[in-house]
Amino acid sequence: MLLSSAFPCLAQSSSFMPGSPVPSLWEKSASTIRGFVAPSDPGAEFIHRAERAVKVFWRDLINEPYQTGPGAKAFGNAADSIVYIITDNGTGTGLIIDKGGLVLTDWHVVKDAKTIAAVFRPKSVADLGKNLIITANVVKIDSGSDLALLQLPHPPGNMKPVTFGDASKVRVGDQVFSIGLPTPHGLRYGDAQVTELHSTIAWSEEYSEHIGHQKIHIQPLAVRARGFLGSSGGPLLNAYGAVIGVKAFADPKTSQIYAVPADVITSFLVTVPEPETENVGDIESWAQVTLTTWRKNGILKQFDTSGDGVIDRIGIDSNQNTYVDAWIVDEDQNGVPDYLARDVNKNGRYEKRAYDKDGDGTYETHYFDHNNNEVPDVIGTDVDGDGTVDVFAIIRKRGLGSTNIKSHLPPPPLYAR
Repeated sequence: MLLSSAFPCLAQSSSFMPGSPVPSLWEKSASTIRGFVAPSDPGAEFIHRAERAVKVFWRDLINEPYQTGPGAKAFGNAADSIVYIITDNGTGTGLIIDKGGLVLTDWHVVKDAKTIAAVFRPKSVADLGKNLIITANVVKIDSGSDLALLQLPHPPGNMKPVTFGDASKVRVGDQVFSIGLPTPHGLRYGDAQVTELHSTIAWSEEYSEHIGHQKIHIQPLAVRARGFLGSSGGPLLNAYGAVIGVKAFADPKTSQIYAVPADVITSFLVTVPEPETENVGDIESWAQVTLTTWRKNGILKQFDTSGDGVIDRIGIDSNQNTYVDAWIVDEDQNGVPDYLARDVNKNGRYEKRAYDKDGDGTYETHYFDHNNNEVPDVIGTDVDGDGTVDVFAIIRKRGLGSTNIKSHLPPPPLYAR
């Protein structure tokens, strides 16, 4: 159904009249629109993994399950240096390397991922409302060692780096400890015994399929676990909480964990690339080319929803199926967009909205509603104004109470087919 036929007062046009505010509205929204239509936009499963991770950490805060027993000191020293890695493909564990936002994990955890984030363990109940989920970029890999280094462009200020132990002092028979999140249902902690310092593995296609891991080109540290097999990217710790290895894979038949030794890791970390910065000129160039192309192809449509002759909405039919799936909305008709809305499922309900609360052209606040009940699940913040969300906070926590901010959001714009 066409929007103009359902609402007679609504004028629609894909050809832009002289003096049309569309180019100005587009220019002020271009970077965020690019983020809206980019394939890296976090999906429903990514958001659900983030929610589950926060719930896990909440439960651990309440239960305090690791305060006594062997390895309690190791856990206490290392727990705040461990993050939960979530991607659009799966999950793993990461280690904070420095206060500047570097995080170490396994390469296979983030391989082929379009969206990556680190979920931080809250230190108190008061932290649960904060931005605990920080997006990350891969800056260095070594596939032969199954290592990847992530950069958090906007790290929190209280990052606690891990300490690495001396690999030369590890002996067969030593007791070590593991921490990780092998499932989204709980932080796990266990102990193990070193069985081999430089394990030689007879790699074959059958063995790789058996353990679910590609061949690595190092001699890993091998330990035998008592129950818990660790999680990918999770640390093996000595009694003082220093990292002596990072888990790469496990053999469930033998209860063996194979880890990248600390000396291989520290060699990998000797050189770290400088983080890349977004070129503002690239955004401006993209905006100019895209505006011309989308106008020519009828992807952009302008609307006068109040019937007063002033364009107050731009509709975007990104896949050219005659259904407007994203909007630039200028409710007060001052030439500055108020918010953007994205209808990914094309059902007239908006899974994502972005708001420019101070009118500076940067949409700082993003709301995600992936279950389409018009109550946001997650709030995100675009710290640097490049159109993509940098940090997330859970505002609806299943089983932890809920926050209903529906009444604080303006109604969705009309939609068209």
